[in-house]
Amino acid sequence: MAENKKNKVKTAAIKQPPLRDIDFQVDTVSVEQTYDRGAYMSPLTKTITQNFIKDEKKWNDWSQSNYVLIHEQKHRDNYNQGLYEYPVSTEMAYKLNMNDEVSANMASLIYLRQKYLETGDISVFDKADMECFDFYKKAIEKGEIKPGSPYKEDFDKEMRLIANGTQKMWLEKFGESYIEQNTINGIMFGDTDKEYSQYYNQNYEHSRKIALTIGGVDFTKYLDKDVEIPEKGKQQLASLKNNNIKPASLLVKKEIKNEPINPVDKNEKPEYRKWENKDGCRVSEIQYRKLPDMTQNIILKPITSYAALQKNREMLKQQMKDAAQKAKTQNKAPAKNKMKSDFQKYLTAKKNLVTRNDAIPATKKQVERTAQTNNTTKRKIQLNLLKLKQKQKD
Repeated sequence: MAENKKNKVKTAAIKQPPLRDIDFQVDTVSVEQTYDRGAYMSPLTKTITQNFIKDEKKWNDWSQSNYVLIHEQKHRDNYNQGLYEYPVSTEMAYKLNMNDEVSANMASLIYLRQKYLETGDISVFDKADMECFDFYKKAIEKGEIKPGSPYKEDFDKEMRLIANGTQKMWLEKFGESYIEQNTINGIMFGDTDKEYSQYYNQNYEHSRKIALTIGGVDFTKYLDKDVEIPEKGKQQLASLKNNNIKPASLLVKKEIKNEPINPVDKNEKPEYRKWENKDGCRVSEIQYRKLPDMTQNIILKPITSYAALQKNREMLKQQMKDAAQKAKTQNKAPAKNKMKSDFQKYLTAKKNLVTRNDAIPATKKQVERTAQTNNTTKRKIQLNLLKLKQKQKD
């Protein structure tokens, strides 16, 4: 067990998760050119770009971090697995972008959780910007959750916190700033012609599951409720729809497929910008970093439950009780058999006392009777001897 002595938090040692190479480019930009983005994923080219600012160490430490790269890779996985592949309403497409962002933040948290389980160092959560995952760190410190616990009850409680805590955090910290992007997403991917309206609900749930399945866990099962479009978002969406403003739709027109989530194509080649070693060229060559594969089973599942443990304890207790009772019965059996044998011997001896002429008397009365008989015989013998002597004299 690894232990953080300062926070007195114990965690289970676990094996390294499945890894994969994540490709990306680094773009050297000015502060204004970042649009406050540490990195971004381009849906059309499926590329990931990290923004680098000269002489800005704090910014670069954040934008170049692994958990930011994991965040963008989750966006790419969502697109590759068909997040927007099936027709939904414009409102649903709006909410899918919200779920896409929530899921990318959850992927970052799961990455930091993995580092915590490996090292026991709870300070890993401090690396996230804007104290995004403070809710999770504090829950560990208070003992409200037990990451790495083998028990189902602990696991479910932790997964519920990851799902609902991350959704709440994103809505409070970032929801307002994503209204415009969500709205554009709703128009670009929404089925405004309502051609496939009978499939909307099923398609939406399928796509939502794509976004919120992370590290082998379907977090839709742990969310208390779905995201909701804020009033400002509803107004913007209505305005664009009423004015028939519709960019070139990226929607792939399909009805529905009742099949598992599409696996990620590991051989897909993103279309990166060409790197040239010239002054003024901002992008680097394609780089690679080996990180946990969030499309695989990163999160270890529980192996038992407290209920099962209690049931096993009660079963073991009963087994021990039954074994003790059996041993007690077996220990009594020889003594019982011996008593039975002795009693049988007694009956036989008693019978012999009656049937044998030379049997040893078993009672005082029998002894006295035997002695009396012997005395009578003795007197008879003596009388016979006297008679014999008297005849000899005569």
